[in-house]
Amino acid sequence: IPHLPISRLSTVEDFHLTLKMLTQAGAKHLLLVGGNDLPQRLERNELHYRSVADLLKAEIETIKSEGIQSVSLAGLPDSPQWR
Repeated sequence: IPHLPISRLSTVEDFHLTLKMLTQAGAKHLLLVGGNDLPQRLERNELHYRSVADLLKAEIETIKSEGIQSVSLAGLPDSPQWR
């Protein structure tokens, strides 16, 4: 299952291209994560999506139309930055 950190997606086009490459390679499932540097990249306004939830709200139809059958989410609730 490909792991896709949203902190690597600066634009909508980045997401669409990445999704297309993954599905062309045979991916049917995705694991979406924020990414270790998400807070820093958000602070510098380098990202289109502010969270996994934002990406899902905006792109769920695209994800379905590309043939992705399931999307899993991961988080770090015990991370020091969330305490």
